Order: sequence, then C-alpha cells, then structure tokens
Amino acid sequence: MTKTSENEKERIRKVAHLLYEGARRVRILRSIDWPISVKQDFFAKGARELPEISYPGFDATPTIEIVREARRMIVPITPIDQWLERQANSIETGARMLAGVGTPVFFERSRQVYGEPTEPLRYIPANSLELAQSVRDVIDQLARIDLGVAPTAHLSAEDVAREIEAAVGRHFAEDAPEVTLVGASHAFAKNHHIAITYFVDRLPSKAGRATRIAATALTAFTFLLLTILAARMAWDEYRFEVTSPGLGIPTWIYTIWLPILSLAITGRALGVIVRMRRGED
Repeated sequence: MTKTSENEKERIRKVAHLLYEGARRVRILRSIDWPISVKQDFFAKGARELPEISYPGFDATPTIEIVREARRMIVPITPIDQWLERQANSIETGARMLAGVGTPVFFERSRQVYGEPTEPLRYIPANSLELAQSVRDVIDQLARIDLGVAPTAHLSAEDVAREIEAAVGRHFAEDAPEVTLVGASHAFAKNHHIAITYFVDRLPSKAGRATRIAATALTAFTFLLLTILAARMAWDEYRFEVTSPGLGIPTWIYTIWLPILSLAITGRALGVIVRMRRGED
C-alpha cells in the first residue's frame, strides 16, 4: 500500500471523526421534545391547540467551528468526499436550526433538511402530503367495510403464556418443560428445556454422554459468540448515542440485556458440561 493512499485514509478518518464530534450535540428530536405532562394535557384536550413551550437555548458556534475545520480537509471530487460534504452541510444546518428553535429560523432551516409536505418527491409525480392523504382515505374505506365477523377477544401476554403452559402440560404430562424466556438459562441447567433425543437415547452410554457434551459445548459456544457480538452492538449504540425514532430513547438500554442473558445461558451450559463429565447428569 502506497504512502499516498495511507495519507488519504488518515485524512478521511480525521474528517469523519470531526463530523462525528460535531454531530454529537445536534439532537433535534430530543431538543424539541415535549415534557410528558405537556403531551398528556395536549391529547386530553383533543389536540386542538398547540401548547406554549419554552425551549432551552442552543449555541451552534462550537458545532459550526468543528464543521468548518472538517471542510478544510474535504476535497469534494471523489464520491467519499462528496458524501462527507453533504454530511457537513446537514450537521451545520441542523445546528443552526436548533439555534433558532421557537423562531421562524427553525422552520426555514427545517425546510432545507426535511423539505415541505407539498414539495414533489424525487422519483414519483406526487408529494408526501398527497401520499399521506391517500393512505388515510384507504384506511377510512377499510374501516367502513362490515365483514360480519364478531370482534376477536383481547388476549394479554399473560393469557397467551397460560394457554401455552396448559397445552405443553397436557402434551408432556410430568415431563413438561418450562416455558420461559428470561429463565431460559435455568431451564437449560435443570434439563427442562425442549430437546430432541431420539437418536442420542439409542446410543451406548459413553457415546450418548459424549454426544450430549459435544452438543452442549456447541450451545455454549453459540451463546458465547452471541454475547460478544451483542455486547459490541450495545457498545456501539452507547458510544454513538443511537436513539429510537420518535421517542429519542437510547437503544442500548434495550440491547444491553441480550449479551447479559446470553452470558447467563453460556455459564449454565458450561456448568452442565462439568456435571456431565463428573457423571452427575
């Protein structure tokens, strides 16, 4: 690899890092989000009148300075640089938009970023407002269709869980496995999970034990790999401050449980292997 290509890579890394640092403060939805009490009061009154909200001020100067520093290293000729230039423009526009929250500047800047509902779309001869109206018309038409079918009874998650447990109990009797999600590691360790042992049960004792140990080792390896990958995903979501659409809730709060539970199942699987080697299972 030539020195020129290495310098080019380093330049792109520096630009990307600067744009990332500049974008970290530009949290549009989180900045203009209404407090819970305001939302509840707004919908309780039929959503007829917009509430008066006092938004916190936003200083766009640090973000704009970072974007300007990044632009000094951007040469908008290659596709990568052109993409970086577009990101720089979006970040600066977003920062200026937040600085104008509560003023007409916010609307003008938001038009540059998101466009207007009446603007024609890029590939079809329609605009987003017309498409939204079409969807609403279709839903209204479907709502007026009477199929003559009685409404289905509402079933909660607890009702479904009870039905599944009852059905599993009728089928397996005293050998019924536990129906769990978070308790999957406990069910696995107690040998209460669903397992297909038709062929293993017909093997000699030593061969059957070796097969079970190998299968359990594969299970432990699979969940260990899932733990590592899920932990990296949760770390990336935390590091890059990924939030859910609309609500703006950090998504790592949800994904962090996947590596934790996967690690618990991995530990239980390793414990099963130890007990099988000792002849306890």
